[in-house]
Amino acid sequence: MKGNLGPILAIFISLGLYFGYVQPAYNNTVVSLKHQIANGNTALLAAKQYTKREASLEAERQQIPSAELKSASMALPKSTNTVQLVFDLSSLASRSGFLITNFNVSIPTQYKSGNVKSTVSGGNPYRIVDINISGAGSYRAFRQFLNSVEHSLRIIDVTQLSVRNSNSKGAQIKGVYSYQATLQTYWLPYNSI
Repeated sequence: MKGNLGPILAIFISLGLYFGYVQPAYNNTVVSLKHQIANGNTALLAAKQYTKREASLEAERQQIPSAELKSASMALPKSTNTVQLVFDLSSLASRSGFLITNFNVSIPTQYKSGNVKSTVSGGNPYRIVDINISGAGSYRAFRQFLNSVEHSLRIIDVTQLSVRNSNSKGAQIKGVYSYQATLQTYWLPYNSI
């Protein structure tokens, strides 16, 4: 019987090691790896769906004529380009006979490049530029200027307007008025057009 005790003891020790150490370590590792694989498969499925959606959007974009894409990028440009904006407004004013005496272009602080959040969800994807102009001219010239602004390719909204009689050295000039207007235009920093 003494000779049989060694193998039986070895079997009990091996069973104890298996159930006490090997099986829990194996189960913890396998369960952890199964969770990682499931998470990886979920991420892979989401990536495939994203790639499929991106491809379908790109195919739709390719069907849009390039002239329309160019027109859309002019309506909502990728940057503010304030110099070009001031030049365009000045040209429209001079063609209509309206004299712009002062420009003040300002980008609200929440839209400046350091403060713009990279995510668009929950907010507007476009940014706003405020343009304050002062000028003088006849009512007809100012109307013609506003009509030109309205028909320009770039989206520009008049948000405030003030009209006063023009005074020159205390004397009123007949038919000439002073105008102050606040305009808003938009740009799309995340524009992929």
